Amino acid sequence: MSRRQRRARAAVLAEFGRDLKLHEFPVPAAPVGGLVVAVEYGGVCGTDLHLRQGRLDVPVPLVLGHEGLGVVHEIGPGGGADALGAPLDPGDRVMWASSIACGECVPCRSYREPTLCTRRHTYGVNRSTADEPALSGVRAEFICLRPGTVVVKVPDGLNPLAAMAFA
Repeated sequence: MSRRQRRARAAVLAEFGRDLKLHEFPVPAAPVGGLVVAVEYGGVCGTDLHLRQGRLDVPVPLVLGHEGLGVVHEIGPGGGADALGAPLDPGDRVMWASSIACGECVPCRSYREPTLCTRRHTYGVNRSTADEPALSGVRAEFICLRPGTVVVKVPDGLNPLAAMAFA
């Protein structure tokens, strides 16, 4: 089966206060400067519970989950190293930051506080399945990590559940 034909299941929040529904989406090609990761573990955060209940203004439908760990499935051109410069290869276990800051707004540039970024894109929070790639949360078999995502290679021998404690 070719990559374009491969499909992945994802748990989707379609309506606030309702159960998540299982949907299938095409697994996208890794974008330039990005990765496609096979999700192994995903944390459940209080934010996920608030999102499901509709307490935060987010687009639905969306694949929940912003804390994850997985195995590199595909590397896009220019996406072959982690945040520390370690080379990445398919099969490497990685973790990633939950969001991508713009790097241009006042909090990013003046305060060096990317968590206060006014245009921050957060996996599993503000990326609807209507926007490509749909696989943008960890409650899926695969996640597409976009350029600018801080990715860290998990050292060999480190227990992945122990690593998830730092997500």
